[in-house]
Amino acid sequence: MLLKKANLLLNISFYFLLILLISFLILPYIYADKHVFHLPFNLNLNHRNLVMVKGETVRLKVIGINKRVTFNTTDWKVADVNYNGWIKADKIGKATITAEVDNKKRRCVVRVIGLNKTSIKIKVGEKYKLKINGIISRVKYTSNNKEIALVDRKGIIKGIKKGRTTIYVEVKGKKLECVVNIN
Repeated sequence: MLLKKANLLLNISFYFLLILLISFLILPYIYADKHVFHLPFNLNLNHRNLVMVKGETVRLKVIGINKRVTFNTTDWKVADVNYNGWIKADKIGKATITAEVDNKKRRCVVRVIGLNKTSIKIKVGEKYKLKINGIISRVKYTSNNKEIALVDRKGIIKGIKKGRTTIYVEVKGKKLECVVNIN
């Protein structure tokens, strides 16, 4: 009986030490990023797709490493990237940013968006189509003052009465504005 208890205690101690060892070896390298777990030997970017507005800057990071990263862009006129991974949206269009570490590459697609006009003048009863350049996606149009100008879900602005208002356009969390003067 005493031998069985000693053997059981030895087995429990062995499995406890094994679990403890695995925990100390593996768990420090696993961390959470937006509820997704990554291991350090996988290269992951903090962004895979970005929608940006002209002039905006965003930092692209390689998660899980502590090594030198080389960043490149397919079109520096649209989105430029520096050696630290800071992306600056310069012109409406699409560019791909590539991060390279140890001959392994990860890509982030950057779409820079904008409106065809940031201010317009129309007459009462006249219509104007507001267009988004750089992306085709779900777009939400709203008028700041519906008594002066209305806008429908397709971006068609209609002048109701004389005055000035702002049309807001929301795309992928980015807000764009167009000032409308009704004569």
